[in-house]
Amino acid sequence: MTHYLPDVTVLVVEVASPDSIDRDSIDRDRDTKPHKYAQAGIEHFWRVERDGDDPVIFTYRLDPTTNSYVATGIHHDRLEVGEPFLFTLDFSELARYFG
Repeated sequence: MTHYLPDVTVLVVEVASPDSIDRDSIDRDRDTKPHKYAQAGIEHFWRVERDGDDPVIFTYRLDPTTNSYVATGIHHDRLEVGEPFLFTLDFSELARYFG
């Protein structure tokens, strides 16, 4: 397993397993892990989930005052962001992984 130290990590992307029906796993992906990433000071967090058969990406940025994440977007068809770097993703490219 490879891991990176928080002080060199700018973005964490968590992919919720599309086959997972384990409620504890979903709670960890939505609550426990983001809380730990925020406490570690990682500035950006994205979570990829399914909305029916389609992917959806939730983006967050760390609020340094509260040391917790605030939502910066919910992306259904296309992800286009300017931070932590310029990045664009057409979700039709993801369809083959979520099919």
